[in-house]
Amino acid sequence: GQTWQIFTMAQATVGLTGTAETAIDWAMKKMEEEKEARAMAEQYPAVADAMGAVREAEQQLKTVVALCRV
Repeated sequence: GQTWQIFTMAQATVGLTGTAETAIDWAMKKMEEEKEARAMAEQYPAVADAMGAVREAEQQLKTVVALCRV
């Protein structure tokens, strides 16, 4: 704990699997779509209403899935 050790490397490479890259790309696209929808909801009441309907449907789906697992 009192001294520094120096490590040298010729080259190091860190990467993600194709699946991880695909998941990150999907998440970034989804985040951008949701950001755009929220911005549109501020301007267009129909978009806000549709987003509310989607949230309600998602909650209903979670409830039905939970009840089916019992």
